[in-house]
Amino acid sequence: MRMRASYPPDTKRATLVHELAHRLIADLSSWDLEEHPIIFLFVYDVWVKLWGQEFADAQVAVESE
Repeated sequence: MRMRASYPPDTKRATLVHELAHRLIADLSSWDLEEHPIIFLFVYDVWVKLWGQEFADAQVAVESE
């Protein structure tokens, strides 16, 4: 797994969780299924548990771009 060096540290942490979520659900979904709607059902809650709601809200703004 690779990440851009230019990402701020918080975005790197959020991206790592996001990418791990892809791997977590890979066996549960078919190849033609868009995974992001499934990931967005739980990744926010993971961010909140790990780093708090302020962090999670900020990363939602980053992901929305």
